[in-house]
Parts: sequence; structure tokens; C-alpha cells
Amino acid sequence: MVVVVVAAGLAVWQPWKPCGNGMTTIEPSPHCVGIDVDNTSFGDSDATRDLRKHINDHNATVAAPDFVTVVVLDNMTPNARFDSISADNVKHGVAGALTAASRANNEPVAKATSPQVKLKLANYGATNDEAVAAARAIIDARERERIVAVVGLGQSMDHTRLAASMLSEAGLAVVSGMASADNMNRSFNGNPAYIEHFYRITPTNIDAAKAAVGFLETRPVGKLLLVHDTNQSDIYSGTLADAFRGAYREKFNRAPGEQPFDSRPI
Repeated sequence: MVVVVVAAGLAVWQPWKPCGNGMTTIEPSPHCVGIDVDNTSFGDSDATRDLRKHINDHNATVAAPDFVTVVVLDNMTPNARFDSISADNVKHGVAGALTAASRANNEPVAKATSPQVKLKLANYGATNDEAVAAARAIIDARERERIVAVVGLGQSMDHTRLAASMLSEAGLAVVSGMASADNMNRSFNGNPAYIEHFYRITPTNIDAAKAAVGFLETRPVGKLLLVHDTNQSDIYSGTLADAFRGAYREKFNRAPGEQPFDSRPI
């Protein structure tokens, strides 16, 4: 017999429904993807579990009727075996977003403290199918949860760009602090146009490659080996390798040595 206790302010555990409101699972992954409307959990590998109470406490202080919601979207359930982003990276990003939301509500950083900002978390997993489910869930919840922007997007992967494209097409602002791949801001559907509502605050891979080659020019370098990932879904590694290869050839008039590898799990 299953006993379910219902208490005010607490989410109800439904053993027949593994994910909370706004989320689902996409096989074969056991993790919940989508927007965690009730701030419950993304599953066993949830990197944000230690921040849940802080998020609840923050949202509980927002009583103004004209509040808006900002969603932090990332791979909230990273796998240390093959994901390039760690649980600590994810946790740090969410903590930063929570700090920013709290500051916006309590300090006139934009000349006002209204509308008040609530924070929700969303998980786009590690595949395109999961990214589609996550983006659709956020779009479906937009009016009900008063969502105005989506931030985070910590990896330059195909599924990250797909989610950004879908959210932008739905009219939501999308801001990434880490996605530096040169084509990360291009539409995913083959259209060469820029993703209209996508913004990022990090240098592109071309900028990083030119800086690295400029540094090498000041150092006596004998032989250089470019080690790079051939995983086609990792557009960060691919565009960074291309950018470095081009910048190195332009500066030194020769190609670097190369050692490719494939990060995809066997």
C-alpha cells in the first residue's frame, strides 16, 4: 500500500509519475527534462538539489502581482563519464542566477525593483529529443508562469542550439553565459539566419583561438599538437578546433599537428 501525505506548500509524490509538473522522461534516460514548475527534482543526478530550498525561499518573497519568471535552462543532470560540464559548473550557474534575481528584487540595479523576479529551473538533458521536450515545456508554461527569459545554456552542443532556436522562435529572450561556439547563434533548422532573441556574454571561439595563437607567437614553440574532439554534436569542440587551425595557419603559415579523439560513449 502506498501512502501519500499532502501538506500545504509541498509537492505530492506520485510513484506512478516519475517526474513533477512540467517534466517528462525521454528513453533511455531516466532523468526528468522540461521545466520544474513545482521545484521538485530532475532525478538521481540532479546537480541542483542543494539549492532547492534557497529557490523556494526566494520565490516565496515575491508577492507582487506584476512578477515575471526567469528560467535557468541547462543540463541539470550531467554525467561525469562523458559530459564536458560538471555538476559543480551547473550548481555555480544556478547559484549565480539566484543571486542576480535576488539583487534585481532588492536593489535598483535597473533603476527599479519591479517587476519582481521569480526563478524556475529547467533541464534539457543531453540529447536533441530531450531538448525539444524541454523547450516545448517552457513554451507551454510561458503564460501561466509569466516567463519572459531563459538563461544558462552552458554548453555549445547541438541540443543547446536547438533549444535556443525553439525558445527564440516563441518570442522568449535567451541568454547564455558560456556557449562560445561560433555557430551557436545560428538557427538550428539549416537557415543561416541568426537566432533573433539569443544573446551571449562570452567571447566566441574565433576570438579565443586568435588570443591563443597570439600568445604562442610570443613563446618559443617547437612542435605543437592540436588535440580535438570529433564528436559532431559537440559544436564547441568542433568550431574551436577549426578556429585554432585557421588562426595558427594564418599566423605561422603551416598546419599544426593533430590528435583527434571521439568523446561519445561506447
